[in-house]
Amino acid sequence: MSLFSSFTKKQNATEENKINTKKAPPRFGYIKASRSPLYACINACILLCLYEAILNVSELGSPHVRNLSDLWFRTILLAFHISYHTSFFIFFGICFCLGLFFFIKTRQPVSIYYLSFILMEACVWAWLIYMFSSISHYFPLSLQTNKFTSIGLAIGAGLFEELLFRVLLMQGLVKINTYFIKSLTINYVLAVTISAFLFSASHHIGNGAYIFTWHSFFFRFLAGLFFSGLYSVRGFSVTAYTHMWYDIFVILTT
Repeated sequence: MSLFSSFTKKQNATEENKINTKKAPPRFGYIKASRSPLYACINACILLCLYEAILNVSELGSPHVRNLSDLWFRTILLAFHISYHTSFFIFFGICFCLGLFFFIKTRQPVSIYYLSFILMEACVWAWLIYMFSSISHYFPLSLQTNKFTSIGLAIGAGLFEELLFRVLLMQGLVKINTYFIKSLTINYVLAVTISAFLFSASHHIGNGAYIFTWHSFFFRFLAGLFFSGLYSVRGFSVTAYTHMWYDIFVILTT
């Protein structure tokens, strides 16, 4: 009886360990968490709210004082008779629902420390780009509004330009190219190059576009390559905040 009871206890303990292992949430270190879809959705909501708040309280906060990529998104929605103000709730609702989905699916905890670390890491990356700009004596931003509104536009650039050119365009090209290109390396190089080229070209399109020079185009192309590489390694959150911080550094020092 004693042998049987000890065997039964061991078997029950093993089963309990298996159950506890299944119930235990997965571990997420900073590197893994910061580039996860959940944190991407959370930071997208934060950036969107800051962007809308600053532009709406600024003296130039009309619907048409917007980041160009944002205008493209909203123009598409206008074709379906969705107003500028309504589109904010659509963007926010999509990010919030996706974030909730990933939170339930992954059981990933949300850490205020990780959110702070993302901001600080992005600040370091942005400072490196800023120092490169200083060495090359070139800052490709020209202030066409007051600094407060320009900071709002910088936040919008971090959100909408990274969403368009890195998340949708670059990732979309990678997936499409897999049907035609077997080499993953060539696939990524092609997707990164095309997205960086279009990222640079977009700054010279539309009303309020920057005057085209090969110097400015090449600088933005290099920036597009950098952001694409950073997105591939560190994900959307760090890349979006890096873009935002860089623009803010330039705004505050020019």
